[in-house]
Amino acid sequence: LRTLSGHEKTVSSIAFNHNNTKIVSGSYDHSVRIWDVASGECLKTLSGHKEAVTCVAVNGDGSQIASGSEDMTVRIWDIASGECLKTLLGHREAVTCVAFTPDGTKIASGSEDRVVQIWDNQGICLHKLMGHSHWIKSVAVRPDSSKLLSGAEDYTARVWEVATGKCLYSLTRDGIDKTVAEEEPDIPEVATDGETQVLIRSKMGGEAEQDVINCVSFSPDGTKIVIGSSDKTIRVWDIAQEKYVQTLLGHEKSVASISLSAKGNYLVSGSSDKTVRIWDASNMEPAQLIV
Repeated sequence: LRTLSGHEKTVSSIAFNHNNTKIVSGSYDHSVRIWDVASGECLKTLSGHKEAVTCVAVNGDGSQIASGSEDMTVRIWDIASGECLKTLLGHREAVTCVAFTPDGTKIASGSEDRVVQIWDNQGICLHKLMGHSHWIKSVAVRPDSSKLLSGAEDYTARVWEVATGKCLYSLTRDGIDKTVAEEEPDIPEVATDGETQVLIRSKMGGEAEQDVINCVSFSPDGTKIVIGSSDKTIRVWDIAQEKYVQTLLGHEKSVASISLSAKGNYLVSGSSDKTVRIWDASNMEPAQLIV
């Protein structure tokens, strides 16, 4: 329908606002842009990040944007004025993913420093969620804002309580692991040289294996968790019954992104195999393949 041109480097992340009238894009050119859907016009260019923008999210009423960057910061922007309202400092490596809680009171951010942080809407860090042993790839918040889901390169997804920051359990290749709730977190060590901070990875050296978790999502009714991985699969979990439901097969390479429709009747997945697959979420059967 339309091509939106203006960014000077790779566009890393996009998001619609609450009523689908605007698109927000983040780019490796260090900028965030706001676009009008109807005309394709760039309404505003938001500048401030010092390195590549890796992720963007829009809050529930469409008034604010969160952007994460390789400069280790999260910025909160007013979508009407384009003003940067707050800069959230605390991560020690690139920020890889951001999400607003649906109730609009908190922001979650994940980073290559292996930590998920939960911030209030004043920019105060409420919780640092530590436990993943490799960098965070994706975060999602349950529709009732009670739980947070994180997926990482350590092959696991973790479910956290938003209010307390407690890890409830981990989803692994072997099932649900509740022992993580009692674990002492593996705190990343940081060597500081002047203003430069270098993370020392304590558990996972070398290359990641074949089922890195790339993307996570809750179903719109909050009853299921959907996880896309580098092992070409999409796994579905029942959060109410805390059990594995099924694995969706069909992609020929890594699953890079997933999204559920607002009514929860369709699941869409994108893959490194250059295809988009649409699944009937009622029975998780393939409904359409887009090449």
